[in-house]
Amino acid sequence: MRSSLVLRKRLIFAQAVMVTATLAACGGSGSATSGNTVKILVTAPLSSPAFSIPQVLSGAKAAAASINASGGVEGKQIEIVSCNDQSNPNQASQCAQTAVAEQVSAVTGYFLFGPQIFDATKAAGIPVLDSRPVSPTAGTSPNSFPMNAGNFSIYPGIARRLVEKGNKNIVVVPVNNAAGNFNGKLAAQGVEAAGGTVVRTVNTPVGAPDYSPYVHQALEEGNTEAIIYVGTPEDFPKFVLAAKQAGFSGHIGATIGHVPPEIAKAIADSGITIFASSAYYLPPAPQAGLFASDMAKYEPASSVDVFSAGTWAAVNAVANALKGKPATDSKSLMAALSSSSALDVGAIMPKVDFTKAGPVADYPRLTNADIVVVQVVNGSYETADAFFDPFVR
Repeated sequence: MRSSLVLRKRLIFAQAVMVTATLAACGGSGSATSGNTVKILVTAPLSSPAFSIPQVLSGAKAAAASINASGGVEGKQIEIVSCNDQSNPNQASQCAQTAVAEQVSAVTGYFLFGPQIFDATKAAGIPVLDSRPVSPTAGTSPNSFPMNAGNFSIYPGIARRLVEKGNKNIVVVPVNNAAGNFNGKLAAQGVEAAGGTVVRTVNTPVGAPDYSPYVHQALEEGNTEAIIYVGTPEDFPKFVLAAKQAGFSGHIGATIGHVPPEIAKAIADSGITIFASSAYYLPPAPQAGLFASDMAKYEPASSVDVFSAGTWAAVNAVANALKGKPATDSKSLMAALSSSSALDVGAIMPKVDFTKAGPVADYPRLTNADIVVVQVVNGSYETADAFFDPFVR
């Protein structure tokens, strides 16, 4: 969407017409930002038949409650407005329009539909703090301030660590769709960049009832030392079970999104060493102590995982970027974020730098590539090493 004055006026007018229908999916006061609040919109598939991550909202609410209890931002309280995109691109567009109509200072969440979020917010000058980028738009839009480099770093990162742990022959197992194939290529490039060899790539369907045939393909030549899984979290336990039944004794690499706490517990007795890459420290890591305590105090029923961690960090980023600033609107926040070279977002990740271009060609807005790799042990996370940049040799 172009950022001309005419289109901006049309966009705001259209939102005024649509607001009644949109409120069925969006929570909040429905009014413009007051002088006593800093309003942040959280949008994601909070509830949908296909994919639901309500903890994205919980993480933001916990951070806001903690910050408000300590005096807020320059004396103003953080107000969280929510919008459920329902895993629907049309609804995602409405959520972006809600951000414009609500005059929020920032948008955060988990965006399956990047252009639908970034186009409208870019025209309105609203910064977007993506908790985990999955859309290329997050890497190019000038109003994008992603907390991390998303799949562009977590897949090369897990590949690099597996090679460094002595796994030279690695099989990549992506789900057979556009996202899976793209992420599988990122993992394969990471293996090769680290000096390993991709023995083969084994594509799998979404929701396969039995993963045994695909595991056998992965192991058929007998030289597979590690497997990188690039499927869905729902299918990951089935894949691990099939690997266990096949007698695989090597390493499986994945992302922390594949192994949320409930899945970690479900595969606790697999006997397979699993490593997962993450953009955040998670409990029981001591660096996640404040995050864990905020969640326990303010959102005790929520899952404490990578999804809630991302928005918790984003809200802290907004609060810390605005410290000492005379204004807290979106324009002021955009300027503050743009000049932040060591922004504290909580100890769950390193300080972020939005002043430089990122290491991924064609996606300069992905500035914070550092990740950490954890080992899943007995159904829980153990931090395996410190944060590192997978692009630095």
